[in-house]
Amino acid sequence: MTERRYADSEVSAIFRDAATETQRRVAPIGSAQEGLTLSELQSIGREVGLTPDAIARAAVALDVQQSGTIRRRLGLPIGVTRTVELPRKLSDDEWDRVVVQLREVFNATGRTRVEGGLRQWSNGNLQVRLEPTATGQRLHLSTVNGQARSALRGGLVTLAFSMFFLVTSTSPVGSNIPGIVTGLIGAGFVARAVFGLAGWARLRGRQMEQIASDTLTAIAATDGVA
Repeated sequence: MTERRYADSEVSAIFRDAATETQRRVAPIGSAQEGLTLSELQSIGREVGLTPDAIARAAVALDVQQSGTIRRRLGLPIGVTRTVELPRKLSDDEWDRVVVQLREVFNATGRTRVEGGLRQWSNGNLQVRLEPTATGQRLHLSTVNGQARSALRGGLVTLAFSMFFLVTSTSPVGSNIPGIVTGLIGAGFVARAVFGLAGWARLRGRQMEQIASDTLTAIAATDGVA
């Protein structure tokens, strides 16, 4: 006998019913308390072919992503921050490996500094600090787009001068060359600040999330945590 082939409408119905059945089986797991634990998520993941490690890495990445903040000026993202709590202190070798990854990801040698229990790697406005906490350490990554911030400030000041020239001049606006040129220069500065800022912020956020997630994953692997 040839194997039956299902029509498109039948395929949709089958997957819809299967999803409903899966939801009914999953619901009792989290019914006693809102949400699901990592082990419960891993158990569910096994049923659909996802490995526990993949689930754990995805959970870590989500936690790191949710820890992020964006510093804005006039609605523009000029600063990015990611913070993650580590379950224990990093050893010297582990911190060295973090520094190696920082240099690779950000393509910068940077400078390291140690002050008591505080460790830091920095490259210009990009700063990564390893801070002691009561239960372990905190990895804090932050940066500010200094060029965009300066360009934005300079552009706004120049535009203000342009408006002053245009308002106070006795010449018609169309013939006020100094005011028009000053305004164009100011607009150029502002455009330079705005262009690419959103992409820059997304890139820096992903890079920081990669560093933080890899650090947590390495700790879990070293400590034998599933």
